[in-house]
Amino acid sequence: MLKKSLIILAAVLILGLAAFALRPPPPSETGAVPQETTPPVAADGESPQPEADETEAVDEARVLSQRAQELGETRQSELRQLAATREPFPHNVRMDDFKAALWSEIQANPPRFEKPGDPAVDAEMAYRQYMYYGMCTMAPRTAQQADQRLERIAGRAERARGRYLEGLEFRVDQTIDMYELCLPIPLDVDPRAEAVLWMGEAVRLGHEIAQVQYYEKIMGFLLRGDPYLGGPPLVMQNPELIWEFRATATRALESAVENGHPEAWLAMSRAVSDGVVFPRDPVLALAYARVAELEAMESRIILNDLEEQKFAAGQFLDEVQRAEAEELAQRLRNGE
Repeated sequence: MLKKSLIILAAVLILGLAAFALRPPPPSETGAVPQETTPPVAADGESPQPEADETEAVDEARVLSQRAQELGETRQSELRQLAATREPFPHNVRMDDFKAALWSEIQANPPRFEKPGDPAVDAEMAYRQYMYYGMCTMAPRTAQQADQRLERIAGRAERARGRYLEGLEFRVDQTIDMYELCLPIPLDVDPRAEAVLWMGEAVRLGHEIAQVQYYEKIMGFLLRGDPYLGGPPLVMQNPELIWEFRATATRALESAVENGHPEAWLAMSRAVSDGVVFPRDPVLALAYARVAELEAMESRIILNDLEEQKFAAGQFLDEVQRAEAEELAQRLRNGE
């Protein structure tokens, strides 16, 4: 009976999160119709469709690698030093900039396999384990799988041209690099489960970025199937993870907003909008988004991420509710 209840909860979680993922983008503030992005066109005139395994983890690895190059080694070293100082994460630094610097280091020096709960493992070590396993969730697990992916890319390259061809060349390098990086993970180990485990451990040990990003990142791992080994989403294989996810996400976000980074307020707004781990409350969600905006204006970060969430949180509110949200935002910001 308990197993059946957990499976039902897993299905509810998937439906709730799917609704969030499919929400429409915000309209332009000026009322103009947003311009559509033109997809790359293959040589035969057809727009190439993304492969099934070109998902969030692959995109994140590419984005972080590109951002690391933009930052340069000097700035990367400065960002990595932040973790060594054990000081609160600076509010004028994007968390993904730190992740880009850390990802560069992990690629050069993969972390050793550790055990959760080991007294020698601190918050930063736990977060490194999470990043390693998390990125490896989309890596080929065997030489045959790597070859098959390279063959698919080669087939697409025959019809590609221009910038899209350059993107395929990057995917070739990415496939080889990720396969080699993740090869030490035994085949009987599920990187998705390990990523969930280590992110939770990082939250427990007080890692500030883990606290901010746990909700959205782990939500993705729970809903993601294994593109290489097959099988259903992780949450359907292990429905009991729902309870741990909800409890840890609640604790993580509450701790995150206490630290006050703009991205923490934004993450809390999204969680309250979703109604998965907190009761859905559009007024409160808009208030959290406004606090994020006010904090971000001082540090000039994450402003590009805020308009969509403000629209999502406040699209059905009337003027009275919007005024209530604004007043609540000021109280939240003042710690009341």
